[in-house]
Amino acid sequence: MIDIHTHILPETDDGARDLEEALGMARVAVEDGIASIVATPPAGPGNTVTKGCITEKVAALQKALDESGIPVKLYAGAEVYIDLDLARMIAEERAFTINDSRYLLLELPFQQYPLYTEQVIFELQIRGLNVIIAHPERNTAIQDDPNRVADLVHHGVLMQI
Repeated sequence: MIDIHTHILPETDDGARDLEEALGMARVAVEDGIASIVATPPAGPGNTVTKGCITEKVAALQKALDESGIPVKLYAGAEVYIDLDLARMIAEERAFTINDSRYLLLELPFQQYPLYTEQVIFELQIRGLNVIIAHPERNTAIQDDPNRVADLVHHGVLMQI
């Protein structure tokens, strides 16, 4: 299995506090049958983490995983917060995809469903990106109207739950 949404990079976000905790998270993942992990710290509007920073931290953690004999492959990614200007931010590499692929892990706010959500997703799709909504079940507007998920899926959006 592949875990496409983790906060495993030490000292990067609200996930692993240090290297030992990150290694512990990886051990649990391997025990659960996970062979590949995508590190997805928050990136994009309001976050200072850069693609280069994430790439360096992924390489350092992969080295530690290998030295510890933990059989998991780590990939760089990001959990990108929705923004009206997201397509341009991706073009400028201020927000980025999973492992330089065409897949973008998109986070919606928990308390609202922005009016521009479909517009942003459409702009990303016409640029050839496959949008994956991170934990849609946490969004209160989706909780109130689960048909929002069905509409998004109908338009080719994937869901990570």
